[in-house]
Amino acid sequence: MKIRDKGLLSLGLVVALIVVVAAGSALTPKSPSHKVVARVVGTYAAGARFPRTVIVAHAPHAIDAHGVFQEGDDENCNVGDVVDGTQTGITLKIDPYTCRRPSAYAESRK
Repeated sequence: MKIRDKGLLSLGLVVALIVVVAAGSALTPKSPSHKVVARVVGTYAAGARFPRTVIVAHAPHAIDAHGVFQEGDDENCNVGDVVDGTQTGITLKIDPYTCRRPSAYAESRK
């Protein structure tokens, strides 16, 4: 077998392996969605022409999520505020318009 043929065979096997892994991971069942409360861990301004405020929120056992306020929105989220969200597996989607200060009860449970 020529070196060129061995190289093509190796490349074909790698591509086949990647396709099998991708198909297998796409077919795994997702966890059901459930409501969570996430804590704002950061805020920043983005965009020069169309400015917007971006908040970064975190919930336990989830990937951090970003929420965006468009220019002129009156919402003012600060670090430490809590927002409502929906968690599916480790994916977190938040509603930045639910920003609120944590209650004294929630703070005492920490």
